[in-house]
Amino acid sequence: MSGAAAVVVNAGVTEILKHSVHEFRPDRSDNSSFPSRHTSWSFTASTILSNELYRYSPWWSVGAQAAAAAIAYQRVASRNHYASDVIAGAAIGIASTELGYWLGRKITGAPSVWHTGGCIAEFDPNVSLSSQAVYNFSNELCTAFAVDIEMRLPLSERWGGIASLGAKVTPVKTVAEGMQPLNTLSFQIGGAGHFILPVRSLAVEPFITVGAVRNAADTRGFDRYGFITTAGAGVQWRLTSRFGFRADAAYQLFTTGTSHNAILLRLASVAFF
Repeated sequence: MSGAAAVVVNAGVTEILKHSVHEFRPDRSDNSSFPSRHTSWSFTASTILSNELYRYSPWWSVGAQAAAAAIAYQRVASRNHYASDVIAGAAIGIASTELGYWLGRKITGAPSVWHTGGCIAEFDPNVSLSSQAVYNFSNELCTAFAVDIEMRLPLSERWGGIASLGAKVTPVKTVAEGMQPLNTLSFQIGGAGHFILPVRSLAVEPFITVGAVRNAADTRGFDRYGFITTAGAGVQWRLTSRFGFRADAAYQLFTTGTSHNAILLRLASVAFF
C-alpha cells in the first residue's frame, strides 16, 4: 500500500512539473528538462528499498542510493539535464516516497518503519555514500551534482579521520556550445568530530578535508589538476546498530586554473562496522 501510494504521488508531481515548466535541455533537444524523470523515479525506488530493507542490511540502502545517484550523474554528464533538474528529481523522489508511506500508514494504521530502536549515535567506523547538490558562486559554473564515497575512522570518542573519493559533474556556460560538462574526480583526507545530542540517536559532526581534484574529461579552459578543500558540519541519525543517515552542509573551495567557491548540501546513507 505504501509503495503504491509513493509511486502514484511521485508520478503525479513529476508529470505535472514536467508539463508545466518549459525548460530547454542542455542539448536543446526539447523543453521538458525540469525535473529529471529518470532521477525522480530512481530515487523513489531507492527510498522504497531503504524503507523496506534497512533493518536487514545497511548495504541495501547504500547500494540503492548509489544506483540512483549514478543515474542522476549520467543524466547531467550526457547533457540531457542540468544538475538542478536532477537535484529537483531526487528531492521529489525522496519526498513523494515519504509522503506515500505516510498516507499508507494512515490508511492501514501501520507504525512508522523509521525507528531508532534505542540506538545511540556512537562514533563507530563507517562507510557512507552521499548525493550532493553543489551551489557555485561563479557565474561561469552552474549548480553541480556530486557523488562521494567516504570512510570515517574514530581515533577517540569524539575525533576521527576521514578519507573520501568523489565525482562531480558541473555544467559550464560556453558561448559556442551553450553548456559543456566539467567532470572532476577528487580525493580528500581530513578530520571529523562527533558529539552526541540529548536525543541519543542524533550526533553533530563537524569536519574539514583537503585534497586533489582532477579534470577527468579534460574540459577546455580548465587545468588538468587542482586543489580542493571542504569544511562544514552535519547531523547523523542512527537508526540501527549498523545503519544511519547523515545530512551535511559545507563550504567548498576548489581550483581548476582559477579558484571557485561553493556551498554544498549532501545526504548520505551510512553503514557502520
